[in-house]
Amino acid sequence: MTIGSNFPADRPRGYATIETETRRVRKALGAGPDEMLPGLRLFESLERYAVYIGETRVRLTYLISDLPRGVEARALYLQASEEIALALSPESYEGLEQEKPRPRFSLAHEIGHAVLHPKVLYRLATIPEERAALARGDFGTLRPFQDVEWQANAFAAALLVPADGLEVLSNRGRLSADVVARTFGVSSECARIRVSVFKERRTHLLSPKK
Repeated sequence: MTIGSNFPADRPRGYATIETETRRVRKALGAGPDEMLPGLRLFESLERYAVYIGETRVRLTYLISDLPRGVEARALYLQASEEIALALSPESYEGLEQEKPRPRFSLAHEIGHAVLHPKVLYRLATIPEERAALARGDFGTLRPFQDVEWQANAFAAALLVPADGLEVLSNRGRLSADVVARTFGVSSECARIRVSVFKERRTHLLSPKK
């Protein structure tokens, strides 16, 4: 069961809060600030990380599965094993093997849901389908930092292109969208947006080191 667009997160999160969360994930994976996260390593290292639903520790796991048409990746709570699984379609997994930017971003986006929205995933998985459909109804206009999809996109960009890494490139005089795209293995559009956000919020993104 997926989370739809215009769905409210359990709490608002801005860029700095999300940056802190991605920093923790990269640390758990042993990734340096200016290191590209290889797609398969990211996918197959998920079991090193866990999240909490209330006081309950919930493991992350991964699987390859046939997903609905047009769905490349999905985060879902598994009631039987009490885990959150990151599922990739066979095509997305093949794309990870080839280090293609789109499946890498799709995976990072779903990791964002697992890390930021475990309570939402749990609720959607443990209520009847009819109520879940209603729960994904029209919530009116949400501000970006309140929306689960905006948060997951911001998480994916920060996980793949960390502010600490952009600072390294900036200090080397190499902070451009082209260099960022090549360094971190992301699309030109992702690199352009991430550089723009970094320049606008540099101090804000670099300050939360905890």
